[in-house]
Amino acid sequence: MPVMPSARHAEHSRSISSASITRHGVGGGHPLNVDLAAHRQLLRYLKAHEQEIDIAPMVEVAESIQAHQKSGAARK
Repeated sequence: MPVMPSARHAEHSRSISSASITRHGVGGGHPLNVDLAAHRQLLRYLKAHEQEIDIAPMVEVAESIQAHQKSGAARK
């Protein structure tokens, strides 16, 4: 049974500025397979917490970081 984020994970996530989850072969057919039930559980968790967790394609995240860096807002 997959382990879902706990209160400890939630506390830790408040200090993370970004994270990336990459899936390969959801449901089979790939050496880095992710169990379909576990993937669905993750999707349900993300949906239930969509007010606290921003989800975006990696290209949008990269563009946002690049714009932030160009604006001079990034700390040095």
